[in-house]
Amino acid sequence: MRNPRTPVDPVLLITFAFLIILGSVMVFSASSILAANRYGSPFHFLLRHFFFLGLGLTLAYLAGKIKTEFWRKSWFILYLGTILALALTLMMGKTIGGARRWLKIGPLGFQFSELAKLVLVIALARYLDRYHSQIWRWKWALVYPLLLFVPMVALIVVEPDFGNPTVIMLAYLSLLLTAQIPWRYLAFYPAAALPVMAYLIIHSPYRMARLMGFFSVWGQGAAAAHREGAAYQLSQALLALGSGGLLGKGLGDSDLKLHYLPQPHTDFIFPIIGEELGLVGSLVLVVLFSLVAIRGLRAAIGAERLFDRLLAVGITFSLTFQAAIHMAVTTALAPTKGITLPFISYGGSSLLISCLMAGILLRISRTKGTFQTN
Repeated sequence: MRNPRTPVDPVLLITFAFLIILGSVMVFSASSILAANRYGSPFHFLLRHFFFLGLGLTLAYLAGKIKTEFWRKSWFILYLGTILALALTLMMGKTIGGARRWLKIGPLGFQFSELAKLVLVIALARYLDRYHSQIWRWKWALVYPLLLFVPMVALIVVEPDFGNPTVIMLAYLSLLLTAQIPWRYLAFYPAAALPVMAYLIIHSPYRMARLMGFFSVWGQGAAAAHREGAAYQLSQALLALGSGGLLGKGLGDSDLKLHYLPQPHTDFIFPIIGEELGLVGSLVLVVLFSLVAIRGLRAAIGAERLFDRLLAVGITFSLTFQAAIHMAVTTALAPTKGITLPFISYGGSSLLISCLMAGILLRISRTKGTFQTN
């Protein structure tokens, strides 16, 4: 018998609320000087952030009201629509910083690679739910999931974008692991992905420069030259984190955001948090994302259907893997790549999809009952 619907997970809801509030504060703190110099108003980025946050919270509310069956039935339309949007982005999208990732929709630009992270989770969750009894066979465990994964990820890679495909791949593996695909098939995915990633790095001068800069960021001699080139952002990020100390310099008092650290409100917002709020503030952020992981997996374990369980796992790891990669990049634990910190960084597309994911995850946290597969 199905149990009555339970209230939304209060811990997960409060955690998302804290992340959103902290994000709004840090977007203003990190961007105000840049916005004043570039646009004549320190509130330029904050007002745009609030606009997208309003849309995102509306999406989260609607997602909390919609049954997850909607996503299960709509997967094919969402998948084809996202493929088409990514293709259109490559043909007529807006190029910023050498990457064509934004497609103009009226006066706004949208990054459909952000949507792809959610759509691929929905598509694979539906596939693994429907064909769960077949995944011990190699075609069902390898061929068909790759037919979903490769076309969409390939379109993102050629934009070029290396960060989002990494998040997608890790979330994809978490879904396959949750569905209990045999280990001999699961191991194929990283074994096949590593040579492809190596090829993309070796044959891309700017990726190779970033990799070399990562390995030599604090080196001597020739390595020091990288600190003025490919490793400049990373070296400045480390200076920001180190200068923050235990409690930080104080909210709004970052020195490195004064045109020393590029993209302080987007791809490198975590070092600003470390500089202004110190180690304590940084650890609070780590704890918040850890709570998302713990409560998200708790919602997955309590889900009444396999599709809901897989959807919750995919969303949870999409958010937390992206946060972990952002923090690893900005603390010199991983090579530099452009990737936002969910709910915290400035970026309309990222904020919209993060809020939508949060709404779906909160919806799943409300349902409990006898576990079912379809």
